[in-house]
Amino acid sequence: MATERRLYVGPSLRRLRRDLGLTQADMAQDLEVSASYIALLERNHRPLSAEMLVRLAQTYRLDVATLAAESGDDSARLQAALRDPMFGGIELKALEVADAAANFPGVTEAFLRLYTAYREEQLALADRSADGRDGDDAADPVAESRRFLAARRNCFPLLDDAAERLAQVVAGNEGLVGHLKARHGLRVRRLPPDVMTGATRRL
Repeated sequence: MATERRLYVGPSLRRLRRDLGLTQADMAQDLEVSASYIALLERNHRPLSAEMLVRLAQTYRLDVATLAAESGDDSARLQAALRDPMFGGIELKALEVADAAANFPGVTEAFLRLYTAYREEQLALADRSADGRDGDDAADPVAESRRFLAARRNCFPLLDDAAERLAQVVAGNEGLVGHLKARHGLRVRRLPPDVMTGATRRL
């Protein structure tokens, strides 16, 4: 009996949501699921079920075959993993990677699971180093910051999503000045330099 192939749609789902101008909370409300579930789908931490695929297609009038074909191919995930600098000395042609993903799906899935575990250990190692157990570099905040960013490839989806939500709230309040007044009761005034006595801003 053939094993059901799991469908990961992370990049496609995120692109679709942004093209529609939706936040994760908006899409979650449309699809009657939690925002955290949408976040997991976008990060490829959860496969997309057939029911959710149909719900996406009906809600946003999508072609199911197009979405499944774009997101279901493991070659994109495999190519992304193989762009890691640790594979820099190996000549990997896109066609060969696509053939491997298509002809050996089990091996591809095993490799991707192993690579994911490796990346998680790298992040854990960076976090342990941040605790001050990594020699002289731990005392260097610049080196520590670079290590932290490199371990995460300068990618922080939670911060991106939070910034996206905040930007929409600010825009709904007609800009930052309106948002500060509505959210914090603060009034913004521009004062001449002699009143500010050398300060750029004052609360």
